[in-house]
Amino acid sequence: MIPATKRTVNSCLRCRARKIRCGRERPECQNCARLGHSCRYAPTTPSETTQKGNDGPYQELARRLSHLELVVARLAGNTAPESSPPEESTVSSAGDTHNVDSEPRLLSGSYWKQLAAQHPDFNALIDADQDSQPPSKRIQPSRPLNLFVAPDPEFHPHAYMPPLPDAERLYNIFLDRVDPVVRLIHKPTFWEEMKEYYLQVGHDTGVEKRSTAAFEALLFAVLFSALTSLSEQEHWDSSPPGHDSDPSQVRQGCLKALRLAIEQSLVRSEFLEKPTLHSISACCLFLFVTCEETDVPYHYCLTGLLLRVARSFSLHVDPEALSDRKRAQKPAQPPFNGIVAELRRRVWHVIVHLDFMSSEARGVDPEPIGMQTWPTTLATALPGNMNDEDIMQDKNTARFTDMTMSLVRYQLSLGLRQLVTTPVPPAGSDGLQKCLDETIEVVNRQYLQFCHANDPIQRVTLELGRLGEYKLRLLVYHRFLKERNGTTNNNNWTPARKKAMEYAKDLIASYQNVLADPNIRRFHWHIRRHSQLHGMLHIINELSTIDTFDLSSDISVICKQAWETIADVEMEYGNPGEENSDEERLWAFLHNLREKVRLRLYTQGFISRGFATDSAWEAEYDSPMGGMDSTNLLESLFGGQYGFSSNIGLEF
Repeated sequence: MIPATKRTVNSCLRCRARKIRCGRERPECQNCARLGHSCRYAPTTPSETTQKGNDGPYQELARRLSHLELVVARLAGNTAPESSPPEESTVSSAGDTHNVDSEPRLLSGSYWKQLAAQHPDFNALIDADQDSQPPSKRIQPSRPLNLFVAPDPEFHPHAYMPPLPDAERLYNIFLDRVDPVVRLIHKPTFWEEMKEYYLQVGHDTGVEKRSTAAFEALLFAVLFSALTSLSEQEHWDSSPPGHDSDPSQVRQGCLKALRLAIEQSLVRSEFLEKPTLHSISACCLFLFVTCEETDVPYHYCLTGLLLRVARSFSLHVDPEALSDRKRAQKPAQPPFNGIVAELRRRVWHVIVHLDFMSSEARGVDPEPIGMQTWPTTLATALPGNMNDEDIMQDKNTARFTDMTMSLVRYQLSLGLRQLVTTPVPPAGSDGLQKCLDETIEVVNRQYLQFCHANDPIQRVTLELGRLGEYKLRLLVYHRFLKERNGTTNNNNWTPARKKAMEYAKDLIASYQNVLADPNIRRFHWHIRRHSQLHGMLHIINELSTIDTFDLSSDISVICKQAWETIADVEMEYGNPGEENSDEERLWAFLHNLREKVRLRLYTQGFISRGFATDSAWEAEYDSPMGGMDSTNLLESLFGGQYGFSSNIGLEF
């Protein structure tokens, strides 16, 4: 008996289901186009439309099972197999395109993209899938704050609070290591509040729980930052360590507990709905000290959230202007006292600086914020250059104070922000150079001239000013002058190109001198985050393209000095023999990039020491770094795609 053949169906599936006449237009019939429906047709290949004996139900079951397996695999994050139907391939391709488009939009005049585009050897890293690395070997950044959870009824802040002697010990560490770097608290007031809080522990004082939770968040953040500033080898507990306890594990356990306490205290204080100066300061301090450990996308989003919360609290308006406005509305309301006004200014400018740090790390333009402040505009003025005990006397004098280091950072950060958000001026315009010179002149005249190198904190402030100046000038060259002057012709060493090489050399030398000073070791927790690799990469890229035989004598001297500055700079990487993370392999790549330049200069007789890498580094260099094009490789290193700290390139 000859089996009956199945009639070919030409109508779309939706018209068949509705039992209406189908126009059979491809790829979309008129009915579906008019109603906005998705138009699909049944497969027409003989293998799919022809039944073979009694195997039809089994084929349908196998097809549905295969489809469900693909759905499960896609939900699990796996890629679809090669045998997937055409529709599945289309969805997978569209998903990949969406993932690419979800990356941050990088700066239009990006320094790193220009450097990466110059170098010919980046394609050596583009030969394998980035996702081939086992997930267990990747860097797992610390969990960021979760401010969108409900308060935990099981959370009791007193259970996380250390005894008063331990809290005092950590507070003294905070004053010695953290407070000089990030000024957020008024020390006499905070100390009195801290003692009062410990006196009230275990007593129902009738104080509003929300305000108490806000101070608890700040107190936990102070203790957390003090513990963060200690190295793994430093022991903060006065009691002798036990034989069965590892001090580093004890420290990590304390940090996790304090992180949870900060999170719950901020939630209990209703940080998002009803922020206070205490809760904003706590969140700001936490984000400042964890910018290296927290994954960059999370840190960028949390900083943006903090900026919006601060604006809702009117921190962006100067306290004097805000007092005048409130006095006009409510004449009986007293103005801010001097301490509160200064604290509002301090907190706002730390947040603005933190926003610039996280924006640079994420690879996006920061929000434009002008340098004009109160009384010229309503914008919050910079904090006064005064110690905490001088605020009520308003002794804003020309001298070195506890605020000087922070003020240097704020001035340079605002200058960098203005340069980054400035469009390219026409050739011959001197407005850019004028803005740069004015920023550096203000920093030198108001702050740096009162610093003496024999004092550790003042020494750090001096080096901070130098690093900021070198970075400002190097940024101007790469963002505005490099395209006009060109860098590939050995004979075209313009004054701007020569100066840029000197700035990069001085930048690395100044940073290495700071690290080598034993008197400022207590600030290494902060300084080591700023590796100044953009200066090193500028030198490497220049030396990788020039022919040393054609250099003039003065340029040859500068290039040799620049090489000596970076020749032995230590680069950390993963353990040899292990499959390291993308971040560590990028470090290894940069090391080998420098070694290739070393070999090139040695071959030309420019230096006396040749290639000196080891097999572990060579193995790391041969490791694939696929998944990105060559012009974006270095961009990704400093754009936060591998969990690098937000400060690694452009922070100080």
